[in-house]
Amino acid sequence: AANTKVEDEIVTTIMLWCLDAGWFEQGLEIAKFALDHGLDMPDSFSRDTPSIVAEEIANAALSKIKANETFDLNTLLCAEQMTEGFDLHDPIRAKLYCAIGKLFLAQNDFPPAIEYMKKAIAKKDNVGCKQDLERAEKLLTKQQEEKAPTPSS
Repeated sequence: AANTKVEDEIVTTIMLWCLDAGWFEQGLEIAKFALDHGLDMPDSFSRDTPSIVAEEIANAALSKIKANETFDLNTLLCAEQMTEGFDLHDPIRAKLYCAIGKLFLAQNDFPPAIEYMKKAIAKKDNVGCKQDLERAEKLLTKQQEEKAPTPSS
């Protein structure tokens, strides 16, 4: 509530527990505080706080997508926005972009799906969305052809 930096690893540990438990709203609220104040993960963690936020949420989304379950796109977009100013390893950023692209594809919103999947592949070639990218591009082409005016005779 005071919104001041604390030297307490419990905050980032609880953030991770929330993300692991699927309590993304609470986890992102703590993540915002942690990132705004430069809080570090406990020494027992090999990744930094921004990497944990991006990767844990991307992993959760990709698991849900693989199981044909829903995941909130806004949660991923929030994680992307929160971590965009941080230097993340390319595979972590790629995973986040891939998950976002796949969720846009699931909503039949092809332009952002294509954009995010291309960004993901640029960060890590084998991130796991090349076939989805091809499908999105074909579906977008089909959609544009269907919307194109037919020439009158």
